[in-house]
Amino acid sequence: MVSLGLFAAAAYDPRYTITQPESLSAPAGGSVTLPCAFTYPDEIEPLRDVQVYWRRGGFFGPFIYNHTEGFTHPDYRGRIALVGDPRGSRTASIRIDRLRESDASEYVCNIRVQKNDGQWEQWRSHPGTQLTVTAPSPTGSTRHPEMVTSGVGRTYHQRIDTVILVLIGLVLLLSKAGVFIVVFALRWRLGWGHGSESVTGQVPRSDAPSASGFELTSLEQSPSPGIPGE
Repeated sequence: MVSLGLFAAAAYDPRYTITQPESLSAPAGGSVTLPCAFTYPDEIEPLRDVQVYWRRGGFFGPFIYNHTEGFTHPDYRGRIALVGDPRGSRTASIRIDRLRESDASEYVCNIRVQKNDGQWEQWRSHPGTQLTVTAPSPTGSTRHPEMVTSGVGRTYHQRIDTVILVLIGLVLLLSKAGVFIVVFALRWRLGWGHGSESVTGQVPRSDAPSASGFELTSLEQSPSPGIPGE
């Protein structure tokens, strides 16, 4: 789109032009470049000064940016910058960062130059560029640093819970196995002790009286050694 907003001599000279796209669209939170290219007659070179202004809200809208005076509207402070080259390539494009839905509007590029004879000429586009700010895409929102961190945190906690459950299961399994082993050992030990006592205790008790009785009987029946006839 080539359009002409004219003042003074520029009102009658088609060589003073500004070119802007009719419309642009960008998501909230992102960035957008508003292109602006301009022309003027070569005979006014060398220019003494070139000034770039941007308005929002149409042809008579308020100024939001002036790179020469270092002015930036409070709503755009820290979010707007000149990316064109007014003197070199005759461009006055700007970039708006961290877009907000409230940034949706019509943006108009305004050029003001001081000719070599000291006179000023200025012109602007009409209409300007209609900017539409859309809602962030779901894909873009999933890449947000806070959500990624949150997702990692959930995965981390899930892994910890899994490890804890595995350890508890191993402890329970080992506890049951240990109890079984202890019970088995005790039963085996007690069983072996009863068997030893029955073998070592009953045999001497059954043998001892017989041996003692045999020895006493033998002593009583046998004549005591001594003198014959006594």
